[in-house]
Amino acid sequence: MTAKECTASVQTSGGWDTSSCRILTTYPKHDHRMWISRVELLPGWREEVARTWGAPEGRSVRDDLKWAWRLFRASRSYDVVVSGSDRMTRIFAVLQLVRRRKRVPLLYIDWLGKVSGSPIERWFRRAGLRLALLGPNRALVQGRDEIPAWASELRLPASKFVFVPYHSTLYEFSCQPEEGDYVFAGGDTRRDYRTLVEAARGLPYRIVIAALRRDHFQGIEIPENVEIVTVRQDDFFRLMAGAALVVVPMLGGMIHPGGEQTWINAMTLGKPVIVAEDRSAKDYIEHGITGYLVEPGNPAELARVIRLLMEDRALARLVGQRAALAARRFTPEIFIESVLRLAEECVRNARQGNG
Repeated sequence: MTAKECTASVQTSGGWDTSSCRILTTYPKHDHRMWISRVELLPGWREEVARTWGAPEGRSVRDDLKWAWRLFRASRSYDVVVSGSDRMTRIFAVLQLVRRRKRVPLLYIDWLGKVSGSPIERWFRRAGLRLALLGPNRALVQGRDEIPAWASELRLPASKFVFVPYHSTLYEFSCQPEEGDYVFAGGDTRRDYRTLVEAARGLPYRIVIAALRRDHFQGIEIPENVEIVTVRQDDFFRLMAGAALVVVPMLGGMIHPGGEQTWINAMTLGKPVIVAEDRSAKDYIEHGITGYLVEPGNPAELARVIRLLMEDRALARLVGQRAALAARRFTPEIFIESVLRLAEECVRNARQGNG
């Protein structure tokens, strides 16, 4: 059934029911049954991601152009495309602008645009991101405050963006959480490990940091109580599950700092979490109840809260228990349901000329 036939078949007198329409995606979502039963993965994309995953150079511009063209051609038979905000997908969005009069709605499942750099770099990046959102396209963001920030930065209507809380990525990981004697931190994207290392100086606790990149630590004297490791994903989760508490130190002053999946996973495991972030963490964590929020770049405050939770283990356990209950709102199933509903809304708006 073509996209046109699908749309015609589900139009009703009371509006649009797009639940049977075709969704093309570049996200396997760990082959989650609820997800994979409603979407179709771009042919060959799984193998392409496996080929380039972890490669220092990533995909080349030539590769991204090739795959953007493949996505463009494949999307003709679909009602909506759900993809990331990577360069390949943004090229696909521009291809639609210049090559199609009737464009397939595109829903960015995560909007991770970068607008930093010199003034000329910022201008070009803003222009590229703005182009990628023109037409019947919308972007999911992971914090409420990102909506007005992105709308202002890109000079686009706030309606182009929608907040959908992110989700746990533990999936089939199975490990009984234990209360260890160390503080755990991990991840690479926009992490501020300098602040964490400074906070660790003078603390009588072991701090384990799992990171792929070592440039986080350039020019930093690492104290004896800080251990830096590189581990596989399952071992990353095991270190998190065995920690006394989890710290997520993010850089401040960014529209999208990131780190959501790390603190959601920790909450799901029942860990007390300290997040140093100034944008989205408050949408997930109630300060002092389900976790602790501290100012980014403030090692003294971070050290104070680490000491509080390490010394008062009854408080730490209570916060962890509350965190696990709160994390029930951030499951993959809830996220997938929201994405499918928004994808269908994009189709409905496009057919009614409201894209």
